[in-house]
Amino acid sequence: MKNKVFLFSGSVQSGKTSTLLNWIKGENNVFGILTPDVDEIRMLYNIEPNKYYPFETNIRENKEIEVIGRFIFLKSSFEKAIEILKAAIPKKPEWLIIDEIGKLELKNKGLEPYLISILNDYRIYSPDTKIIIVIRDYLLKEAIEKYSFSDAEIVTASYFR
Repeated sequence: MKNKVFLFSGSVQSGKTSTLLNWIKGENNVFGILTPDVDEIRMLYNIEPNKYYPFETNIRENKEIEVIGRFIFLKSSFEKAIEILKAAIPKKPEWLIIDEIGKLELKNKGLEPYLISILNDYRIYSPDTKIIIVIRDYLLKEAIEKYSFSDAEIVTASYFR
């Protein structure tokens, strides 16, 4: 069986991550990453084992950062996210969440160049896993083209209620 990919799309700050945080409470066998705001700071959340890591920083002098718009992200957080996604492959999760494919990934930064490889590994080693990928609505077309998501199902928040 081929992975079923769901592209969870919506506008900026429309509650995509919050929707998924609520949805996973009622689901089992869910792995992956979410990027919620905690006390107005973006965090990296490892769904299984329910652990938070720093993701956003306000220190521009750090050489190990990625800047996109008003956001300053720690490069080490992207490395941690990749590690989390790779580690879940042999567990053959029912659901894998990737929050999110954004401007950085479309510029081959952030989770790239590893994200394409990780998605291919899931297709090979964990083909029954259903993959939910968060993408902002205005980046959806570009992401579909870059990642060959032509057969993915585009969903909104109502899908997770």
